[in-house]
Amino acid sequence: MLELLVAGLGVSLSLAWLGLLVRALRHRRDPHRLADLPTGDPPFARTREAEPVGAAPAWPSLAVVIAARNEADEIEAAMESLLAQDYPGLRVVAVNDRSTDATGAVLDRLAARDARLRVVHIGQLPAGWLGKTHALQVGSRAAESQWIAFTDGDVVFAPGTLRRAVRHAVEEGVDHVTVGPDVRPETFGERLFLAFPTLLFLVMIYTPLGRVDDPRSRAFAGAGAFNLVHRRALDAIGGFDRIALSVEDDLRLGQALKYSGSRSLVLSGLGAIMLRWHRGLPRMLRALDKNFFSAVDYRPGRAVLALLVMLVIAGAAHAGLLAGPAWTRGICAAGVAAIAGLFLLAGPHRRVAPGFALLLPVSGLLLGWTLLRSVVQTYRWGGVRWRDRLYPLPELRAHVRERNRWLRESWKRNRTAARGRRV
Repeated sequence: MLELLVAGLGVSLSLAWLGLLVRALRHRRDPHRLADLPTGDPPFARTREAEPVGAAPAWPSLAVVIAARNEADEIEAAMESLLAQDYPGLRVVAVNDRSTDATGAVLDRLAARDARLRVVHIGQLPAGWLGKTHALQVGSRAAESQWIAFTDGDVVFAPGTLRRAVRHAVEEGVDHVTVGPDVRPETFGERLFLAFPTLLFLVMIYTPLGRVDDPRSRAFAGAGAFNLVHRRALDAIGGFDRIALSVEDDLRLGQALKYSGSRSLVLSGLGAIMLRWHRGLPRMLRALDKNFFSAVDYRPGRAVLALLVMLVIAGAAHAGLLAGPAWTRGICAAGVAAIAGLFLLAGPHRRVAPGFALLLPVSGLLLGWTLLRSVVQTYRWGGVRWRDRLYPLPELRAHVRERNRWLRESWKRNRTAARGRRV
């Protein structure tokens, strides 16, 4: 009986991987990669009536907001890449969130050289806020622009990235563009850990599952490396007020925007938005202590279910190689080969070679371990430790209940309004 179950799961997942590979091959030339989009002046209409006839189309105003704390080692490279962008009228707002290292001094030095950079120093954190969400809220209020791009202090931007992102957002008529970053691992352990998340991102990019860009779907996305948001949409949800204590702020920002009726798109940042993330596998395993349990709303039952789903997705095809008749094993072998093909399509910047398809179950186990560790650490500490502060678990759970209630009401209003417009 167990052998039949393993074989059945293996065949099912293998067929899913084969279908995903076929779809990815069919749509590989679609505008999924930000780096492949055009950077030239957009064809959309001029927004300033005073412009003379024949003038180049006006680009909407844009500000990039960065919340940084104790990132002196990476912040200068990130800022230099932003200030090297040729976006017309670009403004950068860097929020130094109570740093105890040289982050503030580095930012002040850069601001003295470039008037486009404004530095805001935060010395105190008000009650009811996480440090990062508060810094992003302060930065967004200081950014007087039509569009705001939220990013992190360790992200490096390729030339033309901001032009591509804003042009695509305007041409597609969306309010929110989130970009999965080009994470560049340097060690075997880092690549092994990223194999499974890379595959999950490809699922989001290449399948109609959920369809973040479908206004009828509840699917949403958000990445801290790059969330581009129209000011109108951000103001409609009250900025970060409703997600002030959401540890996974980037993801919940995307959810709040989608549920309020804003249109969202997801793009791949390969070759456009790069970061190392964390140096070495041990740091990667610890990095999600604060995030993973929060992603399942601090509910142990959901954590167990998420763990089981991850293990099945990561290992069912491989387990099927060892169970069942020859024909099911053959399908599972094809499924593992399809995973290798997907890694190949992911591009060289991912640096997750096709051979990591064989190690996908190990990658899934590592990710599952981070989920278990996040649950254990949260209960052990009685809350979440982040940026030298403990946020008690009861307070976080109360926030989640209130936030989710607001999100449900937002979605209900959004769909009711949509049905009214169709009538």
